[in-house]
Amino acid sequence: MIGYLYLGETLLMMIPRINALYPVLPGGATASLTDFTYLADAMSEQVGSRAVQLLPPATGAPLLTAYALAASLIAVIIPMRRDVT
Repeated sequence: MIGYLYLGETLLMMIPRINALYPVLPGGATASLTDFTYLADAMSEQVGSRAVQLLPPATGAPLLTAYALAASLIAVIIPMRRDVT
C-alpha cells in the first residue's frame, strides 16, 4: 500500500490526462482531508499542467472511508473462500 501511495499515484500524476483522477484516489482523498497539496502542486508544475483541484473534506472523508471498508471486506472475504484442508 505504501508503494502504491508513494510510487503509483505519483506516476499517475505525471500523465497529463490521467492526473485528473488523483482527487478520487486514496492519496487525493487523504490530501483533501489534510489540505496537503505540495505533491500535487509540484507534479503539476514539473509536468506543465494546471494544478489538480482536490475534493472538499466533506467528500474526501466518506471516500476514504469507502476505500477502507472495501479493503477490509476484501481482507475478510478472500481468506474465507480459500480451501484450508
